[in-house]
Amino acid sequence: MTAMAIVGWGSSVPRFQLTGAAVSAILGSGGRKSRAVAGPDEDTTTLAVSAARAARASLPAYVPDSVVVATSTPAYHVKSCAGTLHAALSLAPTCRAVDAGPSTRSGVTALIGALESTITSLVIGSDTRVERAGSPAELDGGDAAVAFLVGSPDLHRPIATLAGTASVTVEALDRWQLPADRFGVQADERSTEGTLLDAVEDALTALFPTDERAVDILVVSSEHKRVRTTVQARTKIKAQRTLTSLDGLGCAGAADVGLLLAHALENSTSGERILVVSVADGVDLLLLDVVADGSTNTAKTVAQQVSDARCDLPYQTYLGWRGLLERDAGRRPPLAPPAPVPAMRSVHWKYGLVGGRCRKCDTVQLPPERVCRSCGAVDAMDDYPVADRLATVRQVTTDWLAWSPNPPLIQAVIAFDGGGQLRCEVADVFDGDVRAGDRVAMSFRVLRTVDSIHNYFWKAVPVVNAKEDTE
Repeated sequence: MTAMAIVGWGSSVPRFQLTGAAVSAILGSGGRKSRAVAGPDEDTTTLAVSAARAARASLPAYVPDSVVVATSTPAYHVKSCAGTLHAALSLAPTCRAVDAGPSTRSGVTALIGALESTITSLVIGSDTRVERAGSPAELDGGDAAVAFLVGSPDLHRPIATLAGTASVTVEALDRWQLPADRFGVQADERSTEGTLLDAVEDALTALFPTDERAVDILVVSSEHKRVRTTVQARTKIKAQRTLTSLDGLGCAGAADVGLLLAHALENSTSGERILVVSVADGVDLLLLDVVADGSTNTAKTVAQQVSDARCDLPYQTYLGWRGLLERDAGRRPPLAPPAPVPAMRSVHWKYGLVGGRCRKCDTVQLPPERVCRSCGAVDAMDDYPVADRLATVRQVTTDWLAWSPNPPLIQAVIAFDGGGQLRCEVADVFDGDVRAGDRVAMSFRVLRTVDSIHNYFWKAVPVVNAKEDTE
C-alpha cells in the first residue's frame, strides 16, 4: 500500500478580529495584538464544517473513508461532534466519524495518525479560546479551524508526502483546565521550559540520525511562548524560513499546528522540506517533503482570510458573545428547545441543506417536500444540494424584537444560482451591512442553544473577496 500524503486542505478563520485597541478603549490597556474571534453563532463544530467544506471544494473528487475532528473545546462533551459534521457534509453512512481530544495535542496526533494509516482520511483541527477578560492570555488565543485531505498518491495528486515522524511524551503541568472550569490555567513558563526543550531535543535526535538538521521551512506550534521563540536556537535547527505565529490570528489550540502548516504549504514550492515541531504535553515532529507547489491548492489561504477580517468589533460586544458580560435579552417569550425526533427525520435538509428538484417541471423546492408546489407531482423529487451554491439577496428584513445573540436579527430572502429561494438569517454582519443584490454564501451555524441542545442550521454570509463560480 502506497504511503498516505496530503492532497489538499482548507481553513476557516472567522470574520471578526478582536484588537488590542478595542480592549484598551474599555479597560485602558490592551496592547497591539489582535486575534481571530468566532461569531456568537459559531463553535468548534461549525468552524470544522467550514474548514472541511473549503478543503473538499479544492478537490471535489475526494471521498474520505473516515473523518476525524480534533479539538480541546468540543461543542458537546458526550455527544459526537464529528457525527454532526458528518451529517453537515452529507458523507456516506459508511464513513467513520471520530472525535479526538479534548487536548491541544490532539490536532497534530490526528494528522500523524492519518498519514501513517492505510485509509483516506479527512482530518480537522478546530478550537475556540476564551480567557478571562483583560488577562494577558485573552489576546494570545485564537478561534479557527483547518482541514487536511489525506489520501493515496495513487488516487490523487500529492502535495506533501511524509518523510518521518517522532514523538516524545512528558507529564508536565504546562496548561490545564478541569471540565467544569470556564478558563484554562497556565503555569509559569520557566517551570516547564527546560523539560519541554529537552523533549524537543530527544525527538530531533530520533528523527535525524545525524547532527545535520537542515530544512527549508520550520513550523513551531506551542502555547508555551518561551519554547516557541527559543526552540530553533536551542536545538540548532537550520531553516530558510521559520513560522511560529500569524499576526491577527492568535494561537488556536488544537488547530494551531495545522493552520501554521497550511500557511507554510501555501507558500511552499516543489522540492522543499518542512519540519513541524508541535510542543504540547510533549513533542511531536512531522517531516514533510513538498512534491507540488502549495499554491496549486485552490482553497482560500489562511493569510487571505486573516486579511479579510473585520477589525471593528467592540470589546463589549465580544464579551456579550462569550457570556462574559450578561446583558438583558428583553421581554421575549422563552425559546423552545430543538426537538430531537423532527431533527432526525429531516437530517438531510437540516444538516446537509439538500433540497429537491421536481423531475416533472424542474422546480426547486427548499425545503424538499413530497408534493411539488408547482405541478403537484407526488414523490418526483431528486436531491438538490444548495450548501455550496452562491446566492443573491432579494429582500432584507431587520427585526429588533426577535431574539438574536447579536441584535438585531437580520433575515433575507435569497435566490440560489441554478434555482431555489430560501428565507434565512444573515450572519457576520451588523445592521445596515446587507442590501438587495448582495452576493452571499451558506455557512453552517448555531441558531440557538436551549436546554443544552445546539440547534444547528445554515445561514447566509457575505461573499468577501472570493472568486465566484456560478456554473
